Amino acid sequence: LQDFNGSSGSLTEDNLGIDPSQQSFSLSTRIRLDQWPTSGNMVLIGQDGTNPANWLYVDSNGILKSDLGGTATVESPDALRAGVWYHVALTYDHVSDTLRLYINSDQQDVNTSVSAASTAGQFIIGKDASASNSYLDGSLRDIRIHTFVIASSDIDTLTRSYKSEFSVSETGEIAWHPPAALSGQHVTLDMRVEDPAGLYDIYSYQLNIFGGLPD
Repeated sequence: LQDFNGSSGSLTEDNLGIDPSQQSFSLSTRIRLDQWPTSGNMVLIGQDGTNPANWLYVDSNGILKSDLGGTATVESPDALRAGVWYHVALTYDHVSDTLRLYINSDQQDVNTSVSAASTAGQFIIGKDASASNSYLDGSLRDIRIHTFVIASSDIDTLTRSYKSEFSVSETGEIAWHPPAALSGQHVTLDMRVEDPAGLYDIYSYQLNIFGGLPD
């Protein structure tokens, strides 16, 4: 888990030899925004180099976008909510010039005419790929980059592994999305709630799960 404060701080990682103009790739991570940017963008991850590009970023309206191969070549139709964990993924097929954007395993957008420019710089996490701005205000968890296109079924598996955790909405509602394998079983859950003082209380509940489960 890596937290970003929205005003400074970022990470750099090896590029794994990825040049989007020469090969396919997949990126996935889990994100929770503390707030939308008041102006401009907040970058999740990009790649520096000759032709830097912000692979995933959030604009001032909370829309998730990618600048790979252009400006906003793919984007989500709806805004991300602050304080909520999402699993997001971006895949690029170099052979077919196809860029796909996913949120919680649902494909949000696809562009079949993306020609990525050549670059081979480091990955920049938490700010603009080529400048000291557009800092992320929020948290990233489990960043995965593959040198091939992962299948939509694999993205669904990754998303479901995240959905098996609790999330608390801005209104205090608690959501839990159990994996299908638990249907019809008795499950004991330990729920951890953090209070404003930073202390934790542990509560144990037993739930009976029958029939269909939420997506």
